[in-house]
Amino acid sequence: YLDYYGDYTNQEAEFLNDTEPLRLEERKRERHMPVGLRNIGNTCYFNCIMQIMYFIPCFGRKILELDLDKFKPVKKTRKKTLESEKEARKRESSKKLLDNLQQLFIEMTLSNRKYA
Repeated sequence: YLDYYGDYTNQEAEFLNDTEPLRLEERKRERHMPVGLRNIGNTCYFNCIMQIMYFIPCFGRKILELDLDKFKPVKKTRKKTLESEKEARKRESSKKLLDNLQQLFIEMTLSNRKYA
């Protein structure tokens, strides 16, 4: 969604809200400043919690170090039970959540923008 330089493409710039500064120098993160999270509609409380979790050293590091390829799938059996299907959905949901959280933390670590 971002081009090589961390800018929004013209098509995506149309979707940004009016509070988004479109000039590059206004979006660029200052050295050693944390990356903020954009409020996309009543998400400020959730954004605050995500930033707090990111800055808990052991938690943030563990999320960034997760190897989701090693996430164990539910064992398949010939006879699928309702419980095993439910467990498989639960594990897949957990994996998706961890993957999205990891992607957010990576962006918060590497972004050259003021906010993700």
